[in-house]
Amino acid sequence: MNISLDGSDSLLVRIGGSGRVVCTVLAIYRAPYGGRSAFLGDLARVMPTLPSRFLVVGDVNFDLNFDNNPDS
Repeated sequence: MNISLDGSDSLLVRIGGSGRVVCTVLAIYRAPYGGRSAFLGDLARVMPTLPSRFLVVGDVNFDLNFDNNPDS
């Protein structure tokens, strides 16, 4: 499965054993200068396509003080 998230690099890994997938991990790096709105829109589009057992990890470079810069 290919994952495309605006302004980021990502890797989808399926971890398994005994012939079955135990967990799916989506690792993301979002550059600090990428647009937050487009990235979140893409992430919202991708997440429902992932299996029921998944983990999202990464460095998404969000300034949690949205008043400073609403789209960074």
